[in-house]
Amino acid sequence: MQGVRNSHLGSASWITNHYGDAVQHIQYLPYGEPYVNKRPFGYSERFLFTGKERDEETGYGYFGARYMDHELMTMWLSVDPMADKYPGISPYAYCAWNPVKLVDPDGREVHDYKLNTKTGSLVLVKKTTDNFDMIIPDNGEEPLIVSKGILNGKNVGDDVSKTGFSATKGKQAEGIRVMVYISFNSHRELAAWGYDDTKGKHCLDVASWDKNMPNKSWSSFTSGQYDKKGVRRFHVHTHPGTEDGRGGFAKPSLKDATCAKNFMSNYYIISKNQGLSQYDSKGKHWVPTKDKTPDSLLPYRK
Repeated sequence: MQGVRNSHLGSASWITNHYGDAVQHIQYLPYGEPYVNKRPFGYSERFLFTGKERDEETGYGYFGARYMDHELMTMWLSVDPMADKYPGISPYAYCAWNPVKLVDPDGREVHDYKLNTKTGSLVLVKKTTDNFDMIIPDNGEEPLIVSKGILNGKNVGDDVSKTGFSATKGKQAEGIRVMVYISFNSHRELAAWGYDDTKGKHCLDVASWDKNMPNKSWSSFTSGQYDKKGVRRFHVHTHPGTEDGRGGFAKPSLKDATCAKNFMSNYYIISKNQGLSQYDSKGKHWVPTKDKTPDSLLPYRK
């Protein structure tokens, strides 16, 4: 009788006998090639990387719909039967080239959220039970991996652009990254409030964007609602510009300046062409210094 201790990907790492003694230890390179394979005698576990069986003659991993070469080419040996759904991903790519975080259970469909870059809709395609979601844009750009729970689709067909989303439990930086990714791919402004919850964790609420345009956004949140949620720290919105390259600069609009006058807070813009800027109620804008910039916004300073 053998026992198996698996990694976070479901890969066999430690094999034990009925006494609990280790009889095999395995470590893997990112695409499943064994890096360490120690065993004191002849037994060797057949179900290895992500718990899939390894063919004894070829060494290929068998996933049900396809075989994978873990050692030489580190990719699938045949085309993804669902390849027409994901034009931005190679049909031979394992887990969209992200094997450290993702698991492909059968070598077929990539699930989660589809981003319509013409309308900005972000629709839940299929619910999954792993720890991550994937946003797949229809323009051929690289998909984005998102921690499970940030995007709030509950049922297949739910459109997150109509509800917005919240990055709680200290995931503000990831929420900003998702917000910018959606905005710059769909050419729609997105707006959000950054706040600290009652435990001091940095969080983010991103407003719905289904009615937004390349140069205008509406925020469904009010500053007063954060009296119960925690402490409001800043407001940020994007300037993505149009699909044909117009706009996408740091200068705030008259409406932007008016909002900064009405609510006491720090106001920021992340523009496609000029990165992060801060602005005031008079319409003046500048690149904030590092020491006065929230950590979640620092990657966008140019």
